[in-house]
Amino acid sequence: MNDFFVLFYDNLFANQDFSSDLYDKDFFSFIGTITILVSVGIMTLYYFLLSNYKDFYKITGWLTSLLIVAILTFGITWYFASDEINFIYRESENGHPYNVMDFVFLAFSLALYSIFFSFVASLFLKLKSTSASKTPF
Repeated sequence: MNDFFVLFYDNLFANQDFSSDLYDKDFFSFIGTITILVSVGIMTLYYFLLSNYKDFYKITGWLTSLLIVAILTFGITWYFASDEINFIYRESENGHPYNVMDFVFLAFSLALYSIFFSFVASLFLKLKSTSASKTPF
C-alpha cells in the first residue's frame, strides 16, 4: 500500500531523499489512508447531515466541504510529515536537511488528491442523499 500512495506524491512533486525517508517509515500508507478517510468522511457528513440545513445543499455548500477536506488534509499531512522527519533526524546535530517547501509540496499534493477522492465519493454518496442528490451536478 505504501507503493501505491507514494505514487501520488512522486508524480506531482518529488524530492527523492524526502520521499525515501518517509517511504522507509511506511508514512505513505498511513497518510494515504487518512486522506481517503477524511475525504469520504467529510463528504458523508455533507450529503447526509449538512445538506439538510437551509441552503447548504447547493453548490456553495459542496465547495465549502471540498475546501474543508483540502485544508484538513493539508494540515494533517504537514503535521505528521514534520513529526516523522523530526523523529528520523532527532539525533542529528543540524536537524533535518529539508526546507519548508518540501513539506508544502507534500501537503499540497495530498490536498489535491483529497479533492479528487471527495469528488469520487460524491458520485456515489449523492445517489443516497435526499436533499443533495443533484449536487454538484
